[in-house]
Amino acid sequence: MKTRKKRVRRRSRRDFIMISVMFAVFLLAATAPPWEARVYSFDYVPATVENGDTLWGLTSKHNQGLGTDSLVAMTISYNRLNNSGIQPGQVIYIPVRVRP
Repeated sequence: MKTRKKRVRRRSRRDFIMISVMFAVFLLAATAPPWEARVYSFDYVPATVENGDTLWGLTSKHNQGLGTDSLVAMTISYNRLNNSGIQPGQVIYIPVRVRP
């Protein structure tokens, strides 16, 4: 009878410790800021469009580890473009992340 009680007590302790550790890991994960929560500062550099250039190609040349699709969206917004169509000779401003 005593050995059964000891087993139950050990199992209860082990379960309590495991649940406590899982809860602590959950709290740490829930309170950690997501990677996208970082705030970046941007400058905009002028680029003259040449024949055959695309917004994707121009922004990927200036990409500094950020998503090119996000930079294309920022470029369209900043330059007030209706679509991604650009013309040779047109000057557009491309976002470049400022290093702290």
